[in-house]
Amino acid sequence: MSGPSPLSEALDEIRETVRASDRIFLFLDFDGTLSPIAPTPDAARLPEGTRTILEELSRRPDYVIAIVSGRGLDDVRDRVGIEGLFYAGNHGLEIRGGGMSFNEPSASELRSRLALIHQKLKGRLSSIPGILVESKGLSASVHYRQAFAMHFREIEDSIRALVSEGHPDFAVSPGKMVWEVRPRVGWHKGRAVRWLLEQLWAEKSITIYIGDDVTDEDAFKEVGPRFSIRVGEDRSTEAAYCIRDTKRVASFLLWLSIVSRREDGRGLRRSGPSADPEAFG
Repeated sequence: MSGPSPLSEALDEIRETVRASDRIFLFLDFDGTLSPIAPTPDAARLPEGTRTILEELSRRPDYVIAIVSGRGLDDVRDRVGIEGLFYAGNHGLEIRGGGMSFNEPSASELRSRLALIHQKLKGRLSSIPGILVESKGLSASVHYRQAFAMHFREIEDSIRALVSEGHPDFAVSPGKMVWEVRPRVGWHKGRAVRWLLEQLWAEKSITIYIGDDVTDEDAFKEVGPRFSIRVGEDRSTEAAYCIRDTKRVASFLLWLSIVSRREDGRGLRRSGPSADPEAFG
């Protein structure tokens, strides 16, 4: 794996492809992609400049926009709060939008068992300061961003030990300062992207996926090199391209809005994120 190239190297190709496409599929993670990483999950907010761009794109008939997040569906939908988008929560285990609804059936059947794991995790980790154990219905998260580094190994070992004690239908996976407990159902962000594309695909389409976390790697594989974009400087990724941070993601979305306008070449021109390619290259 040679690592992703700077997104600036793909701009000419993206411009030509979107102008030749009838439909633009835009898949976006939330935390660390649209919203800066916050100290706690509740503190994450969608920047107003980014919201304005997404609202404009959501009204465009040539765009299909999906927010694909590890958050629960209702949580991410409330935080984005834009009508006309598709929302995939719990790493794609639940999807809503456009009159469509999907819940991965095997995961739904494991809700009560996951609730039991959540309660056990809260009890087992209660003595470690800075821990937040979150239930998301179809998955559970242990956030340790505010814990001391001296406890990191203990946190991981405790989670893995608990899940391995009689819970073979669940798996433990890492994220950015979080451990996820998810059903072993063969479903992830990549499968969610595939499901949405199967329902909505049109000829002459382009697919763009932007994410920042380990859990986005399955989606990068699904989308392939045209056009998968990793946020941040992690070189170990399946994404073809990289972009530095959430501010530059907003700038790229504004640039995309401008170059995909067919009638006059103009898009949003207002204060906020810059559409200069140098701002996010």
